Amino acid sequence: MATTPESFVDALNSAFGKQTTQRAAHAKGVVLLGKFIPSAEAASVSKALHFKHEVPVTVRFSANSGIPRIADADPRAAPRGLAIRFRLPDGSDTDLVTHSYNGFPAKNPEEFQQFFLALAGSKPGVPSPTPIEAFQETHPAAKTFMTTRDPPPVSYATTTYFGVNSFKFVNEKGAVTIGRYQLLPDAGRHFLSKDDSAKSCRRTTVPRRRPTIWTTRFASALPVERFDSRWCCNSQRRTTRSTIHRWLGRAPIRSRRWGR
Repeated sequence: MATTPESFVDALNSAFGKQTTQRAAHAKGVVLLGKFIPSAEAASVSKALHFKHEVPVTVRFSANSGIPRIADADPRAAPRGLAIRFRLPDGSDTDLVTHSYNGFPAKNPEEFQQFFLALAGSKPGVPSPTPIEAFQETHPAAKTFMTTRDPPPVSYATTTYFGVNSFKFVNEKGAVTIGRYQLLPDAGRHFLSKDDSAKSCRRTTVPRRRPTIWTTRFASALPVERFDSRWCCNSQRRTTRSTIHRWLGRAPIRSRRWGR
């Protein structure tokens, strides 16, 4: 059966409960204002306006699932989301959707819908193998997604976010590079221990009051001999032989709550 927007939302609602006033996914979140400052190398990657000029951004951090009051340390709150809207100098916008898992549990909408229906059918008390256990055995990406998650972060500001989509970057000379965004916290990645996770189950994770900074980069498949170590942070030199990382800019985010 083909997946439609309506059937997909129905699958989300079956997994997390029907929402009447909230989003069906990533219902819990906080919206902040900030700015994106491109690096000197960014313009060599793309002729996009925000790769040339400092621009304001609107950012939404969110917890996974359609549960509006989900505890921050709840396993269902992973992966966290980070969506960015770049406000460009010509009055237009461009958006970026990322989450805190480097990958995706499904390869197409139909498979993703089946993933949520399997979750919905695996309520407590359902005998093993549950529908989601059976789904994982035939879908390796979903199994990896369910079994290799990081612990809950100390805050939204202490974990890495990965672009869901790949983009085609074209510079002024017409050179094309295909890559995915990665957003890395300058303060480093920090996670809660099991004891801290248990203690913080009812707390709300919000960015710190002082400005929080991410470094934005993209990873692209290029020959290793074109890798320039000056583009890679010292703490992130674990680079595969087929991947380079170019630093695109920095994004100081002010901790101003602006809605959901």
